Amino acid sequence: MLELTRRPDWPERLMSTVEHHRNAAFEWGAFDCATLFADAVAALTDVDPLAKYRPWKNERSARMKMIRAGFKTMQTFTRANFPEINPAQVQRGDIGFAHEAGNLSCPAVVVGAHAVSRDEQGWIVIPTSLLTLAFKVG
Repeated sequence: MLELTRRPDWPERLMSTVEHHRNAAFEWGAFDCATLFADAVAALTDVDPLAKYRPWKNERSARMKMIRAGFKTMQTFTRANFPEINPAQVQRGDIGFAHEAGNLSCPAVVVGAHAVSRDEQGWIVIPTSLLTLAFKVG
């Protein structure tokens, strides 16, 4: 489990990170679902949960890095590194899953009444009421 403490200025840093990702074109290893999740956690806590797995250049290399580290999916990685909470208790900055959509499904970042993620087709906005798994960040 990662030891995480939120910075005093985490709300501003979170929104800045989300906007930075929202305005960037999708790019594996730089602006993808995993980098959004990791950059958001780092913005809140100064700890990048994926630091030792970066960089990756495509979905296959990202998946292989997780598998080599012993994690079948991003859900198993998240469960090993963050405390699980009831999805009804998520707050801004926490992370969650609406469902497992493939082997590399990444946690969405809670920004209020919604959680956000992204894929090659664009921005994904999920009402927090649809989260089935949730994890506390800091």
